Amino acid sequence: MIEGSFIVGLCDTQGVSEVPPPYVQQPVVQPQPIGPNDENLKLVALFCRILSGIMHLVGLFPCIHFFIGIGLLIGGRGEERLIGIPFALIGGFLIILLQGIAGFGWIAAKHIDARQKHTLCIVHACLMMLGGPLGIGYGIFALITLTKTENKAAFTS
Repeated sequence: MIEGSFIVGLCDTQGVSEVPPPYVQQPVVQPQPIGPNDENLKLVALFCRILSGIMHLVGLFPCIHFFIGIGLLIGGRGEERLIGIPFALIGGFLIILLQGIAGFGWIAAKHIDARQKHTLCIVHACLMMLGGPLGIGYGIFALITLTKTENKAAFTS
């Protein structure tokens, strides 16, 4: 081989010590004990995501109403066209409303996990109480959990 070749340069062991550096033991980080308040906040975030998913699915039902209205507008005759306008408007409004509330739920769950924006989480819990029996159950549990002084202190703003 040629002395100045690249491979010879890679195999050169000058200046390399044969003894490996001493093993430095990393400090063991003890996990923080999870208290009941942390568990409850995790449950609130989980239930928030579940209800948001249900709200997304329920928010797709007005699509039927919307498309019937569009169909009446396009293919209807006379008064049928006039009936199609409120069908399409009400269906479109409900789609936007329900999908918006569900998207707000995903945002609130993210902030509950990050322990940020306490007021936003409270507003979301109150808003979800409009969602029927599941929403009422979630809203009450979330309000009780979020208004505890220990949990308020855990939130940054």
